[in-house]
Amino acid sequence: QVLDNLNKTALNGFTIDEAYERLELAVPGGEQRTARLNALRAARRISHEFRQLCLDETLIDFSLQIELFNRHVLTNEWSRTHLFRTHRHLIFDNSEEDTLTAHNLAQLWIPQADSALVIVDANAGYRVFLGADPEGAQELAQMCDARLELDESHVMSPELEQLIGLVRRAIGGEQPLHAAPPPTVEEDDSIPFDDEAIPFDDEAPPFDESVLADAVPLSTEQFSQTASSVEEEQGEGPIEWDNLTDTFIVPQTIFRFYPQMIDWTAAQVRRLVQEEGVAPDQIAILAPFISDALRFSLQTRLEEAGIASTTHRPSRALQDEPAARALLTLAALAHPDWGMR
Repeated sequence: QVLDNLNKTALNGFTIDEAYERLELAVPGGEQRTARLNALRAARRISHEFRQLCLDETLIDFSLQIELFNRHVLTNEWSRTHLFRTHRHLIFDNSEEDTLTAHNLAQLWIPQADSALVIVDANAGYRVFLGADPEGAQELAQMCDARLELDESHVMSPELEQLIGLVRRAIGGEQPLHAAPPPTVEEDDSIPFDDEAIPFDDEAPPFDESVLADAVPLSTEQFSQTASSVEEEQGEGPIEWDNLTDTFIVPQTIFRFYPQMIDWTAAQVRRLVQEEGVAPDQIAILAPFISDALRFSLQTRLEEAGIASTTHRPSRALQDEPAARALLTLAALAHPDWGMR
């Protein structure tokens, strides 16, 4: 957590003290306020000590690398000119999920480039708590000579798009895929906000497996009924669900703590594999966001049950995928003259 705080501090252009002052202002009232403030102040002290250690021992972590780049490379005319002249064309995808530092770099780069393509997804920017700056992406759009808005996908199959609509309906009665986005807190003051909710707690109560009885697979008939409602609202043609027989499992209980959610998911996978004989490669776990901690915890639970798994997420670099790394290794072995490292 300390390293994560340092990284976000550097990416947003704050000093260490400025960042922790902001974090302290965000601590809600209540019985835990004093303990949380003490934890933040301890983290501030550790952050300063770690930064000083890096400076004393000539070490560079990610946060110090970003600070050095912003304060010295980009402010040095020769370094900046060399960087921009070397790379004459810029493609910036998913810019709404990137950071203030990345947007500032792009703002300096675009006027110097021969061509630039900035891609922004509408109704995205979900990684704000990871440092994303959606507003900065809109500022980049203003720098472009032409703006083109695409309102339909050219790579998603109609069947997959219909499945997405069906899943949204099955998980809590959400609106179809192309419906208007829900109101924000600023637009609707009636939206409740639980400032005492804790997303992750190692001291969470033990998982009660009795809730598994409340989680039932949707039958083919239920899928068809939901699909019909999607057809009526979206004007779609008939949907074939021949391959979706009793395969979609959702919990009927909302879990307060991450460990409960992870234990429930692992228990469902273990039941499918060990009791119903379903092959692991025929099981997919869908989640809107997979953090490193969540990924590690879930894989650990599955490994304890002897179940192999693999993960993928859009934000994960391609070179981190085992298949891609295997291909790069083979290419380096077969073509040493390429100078790959």
